[in-house]
Amino acid sequence: MSHSALLLALVLASSPPPADATKSPKGKPAELFQQTKVWKIHATIAAKDWTEMQPKRGGFGFGGFGGFGGPGQPDTSDRPSRGMFGYDFVYVKCALEIDGIKMKDVGIRFKGNAGYMMSARGLKRPFRLDFAKFVKGQSFKGVKKVSLNNNVVDTTCAREAISYAVYRAAGVAAPRTSMAELYLTVPGKYDKELLGTYTIVEAVDRVFLKNHFGSAAGLLLKPEKIRSLDYLGTKWSPYEEKYRPKTKSSGKSRKRLIEFTRLVNKGSDEQFKKEIASYLDVDRFLRFMAASVALSTMDSFIGLGHNYYLYLNPKTNKWVFMPWDLDHSLGAFPMMGTPDNLADLSIRQPYSGSNKLIERLLKDEKNWKTYQEHLKGLLAKGFKADEIKKDYASIVKAVKDIRTREQKAAKDRKETGGWGWGGAAMWGMPLEPDAFVAKRVVSLKKQLDGKSKGFVPRGWGFGGPGGRPGAGRPGGPGGVRPGGPPATKPEERKDKPAEKKKDKSGETKEKP
Repeated sequence: MSHSALLLALVLASSPPPADATKSPKGKPAELFQQTKVWKIHATIAAKDWTEMQPKRGGFGFGGFGGFGGPGQPDTSDRPSRGMFGYDFVYVKCALEIDGIKMKDVGIRFKGNAGYMMSARGLKRPFRLDFAKFVKGQSFKGVKKVSLNNNVVDTTCAREAISYAVYRAAGVAAPRTSMAELYLTVPGKYDKELLGTYTIVEAVDRVFLKNHFGSAAGLLLKPEKIRSLDYLGTKWSPYEEKYRPKTKSSGKSRKRLIEFTRLVNKGSDEQFKKEIASYLDVDRFLRFMAASVALSTMDSFIGLGHNYYLYLNPKTNKWVFMPWDLDHSLGAFPMMGTPDNLADLSIRQPYSGSNKLIERLLKDEKNWKTYQEHLKGLLAKGFKADEIKKDYASIVKAVKDIRTREQKAAKDRKETGGWGWGGAAMWGMPLEPDAFVAKRVVSLKKQLDGKSKGFVPRGWGFGGPGGRPGAGRPGGPGGVRPGGPPATKPEERKDKPAEKKKDKSGETKEKP
């Protein structure tokens, strides 16, 4: 070998690998996601990147009630992700050390709606990690994306872990969880500052979809700002804004969504009964519903109409529902009723106002019986009071010391909290998860035995059982809430509004 050739070989051997030739930490996702495992994570973010990632405000609005925040953007886009409250979250690079394992150029951004608003003035805000955002193929234990939820809404740090496990026990594709003790370094600002206890939540991304459905080619949606599966006419643009695609849509998948929502909202009873099973994986939905109702998770499809994923399974061409954001589960959503109300939530009508899909499915006696069988299955395995009591105790024990130290760290930083809606100080304390489940199990058994009808939510509001009307709530005295159903039936009100003619503006002939 010539001298020049030898020199070239030595140079090539010593050159750093290309950006897409990363050496990711070995391991499997099951190693990362262990319910009571607490990972010690230290994130280091350059000062300029810390400044860059601070959210920019867009519009403002509550999902499901005609808010003004812009449409969500697909994760595959370089555009910012926008929260329900109009914040734009952008990715920057960070260095991570996870239980001594070091990684560079990991994507990090803020995330969340209420969880972000309530912590916006402090350091303990929710984050999203994308290991492969800036380094192609990079992962941690085979996982490319996770959420770091800050537990500011749920101070027990247990509701999400327990609730996702209940969904999985029901046979629903649902994320796995573990815990984290998170530290932050920003040179010149913070030096390994303790943020506190986080819940690590598996992302519903292409890896997740392929693992559960054998393919990630279908259309993934994360609806916001709609109450149910609203039919929005034949144009695609309003669906893109409200149903928020997370993956690229095709003409066929767009048409499939439009036809599905039209069937649910406008199809005759005969047509719905005949065709619904060709659009919806009915058994999977009844399992999803059984878990949602058992958990009384009202900040969801059965309540405010959001915090769920909708996926068009390419192998069956049918829609599948998956849960998300469960920190208000287990009766911790007083806008829909007191904790005791929600512990007695009706299994027949667990929603407020109207939910066309649930109403029409449960009219079919076969579906009603299948749904009840799924509830009974959860009571036998997955939603047993004694088992959840043990799980809850294990989680509390795992994070107790960290919680104590994070409270001291926040006090030393003289943090004043965030914007403040949804917290215990405003709404009152919910029941502890184990206490709630004990009551919920009794109610479910009584209802399944035909001895009770349970509690039916009556709209959304700020106080009183089920959000009864009253002063100080949206809509004022009389309580007609923006975008939601009236708090009382129209015939019970003296100011009964005149009937309006049907608006046919959405019935255009334009192709999707």
